Amino acid sequence: MNKTKALITPDRLAQALGAATNETRLAPIVIFNFLNQPVPKSIGILTATKDSFFGAHATRFGDELTVLSNLGLGSPSLAFYFEMALHYGAQKFILLGQAGAIVFEEASMRDGGNTVEPGHVVFPTAALAAPSLIAQYLDLPDDNRRIERPQNSGELDGLVSRNTNVVAIETVWSTGALFCETPARLAQAHAQGAQLVDMETATLFTLGNCFKVPTVAGLLVTDVLKPGAHPTWQPHIRETVEARRILLQNTCAALLRSTAQLR
Repeated sequence: MNKTKALITPDRLAQALGAATNETRLAPIVIFNFLNQPVPKSIGILTATKDSFFGAHATRFGDELTVLSNLGLGSPSLAFYFEMALHYGAQKFILLGQAGAIVFEEASMRDGGNTVEPGHVVFPTAALAAPSLIAQYLDLPDDNRRIERPQNSGELDGLVSRNTNVVAIETVWSTGALFCETPARLAQAHAQGAQLVDMETATLFTLGNCFKVPTVAGLLVTDVLKPGAHPTWQPHIRETVEARRILLQNTCAALLRSTAQLR
């Protein structure tokens, strides 16, 4: 890890802000809610309690699960809240976010016979990242942009991937900024095995490997990108509101039903 000499650490930041923020310890399982979807008020017999966590909304279900929302967008935001959540007691991390399908065929994008369309859910096992992001946490060659999901994440993945409309896609390309999906970059990412594009998954897997903690990403396909001579972007954000609600609800419920297995 390349941060051993960092001037600012979660410990020092928490000490500096503690008197003003009154942050409390989080549950051992944390969901990063990048779905722009309100958290359910209750799951089963558990009623949610709400608090603030360094500007984010922290919704807690009992002693097992915290959902962090209002996180902003992209890798820097996820990295900050990941490290602060780790400092405050989190042990297992789930990202629920949105992704675009990279479509090179006229009608649909296929991976191993699977058709991916808006409303489908993907649990990738690897992500492509910019070397500048990786270098902050892991000592890897600059040409190694592929980050595998931490090996200790299988049990967690087995629980949350029981959602409906799940399609098996292996690799997502995580961009470092908005509006950078040029046709050339999309073609390069596709050549390296990516069929989806998002902004957070590579950071999640990088941090999971760095700190040796289980991490899983659940991505809802909300738009389609079609490269080519006349590239097009087809958003389906409004049409997938209900799918976002179901993904968040089902994931929370699955984790709370199975917390005994995760201890």
